[in-house]
Amino acid sequence: MPILPYRRGGFIQCGDASNIHLHDLPLPNLDERSASGPLRHSLVDDKPIVWNRINDLPDYVYFNHGIHIAKGVGCSSCHGEVDRMPLSYKARSLTMQFCLDCHRNPAPNLRPKDQIYNTEWRRAADTASPENLMAEYHVGGRDLTDCSICHR
Repeated sequence: MPILPYRRGGFIQCGDASNIHLHDLPLPNLDERSASGPLRHSLVDDKPIVWNRINDLPDYVYFNHGIHIAKGVGCSSCHGEVDRMPLSYKARSLTMQFCLDCHRNPAPNLRPKDQIYNTEWRRAADTASPENLMAEYHVGGRDLTDCSICHR
């Protein structure tokens, strides 16, 4: 069972997940080998899950999820289809080159506001054009490859 991201970029807390998925959790069968084993242990033992960081940017890199979400970049653009991952893994290497490629041409990564968190979203004929989304989100008023955008 994947742990699904919620709108503020975090993760469902174990107590919240148990309220949603309790019927899915065969609590007596605590199998460490399954993806939901640690979640079941957390529920039974009433202890938080220890999360392993998947993406760890260097300290000299400034990154804010909020501005990317506000400007229309969907979660799956960087994190992949986390809703389909039994265990989260690094879907993209978040290197400087990866970021610069998007900062040089952000339009293909922009999506409508109501689709930011939809990992299954694909551009359709009735989707606003990338250029219109750039205008809607006011992207492009400054040089997104300026060093001070990411390094502070």
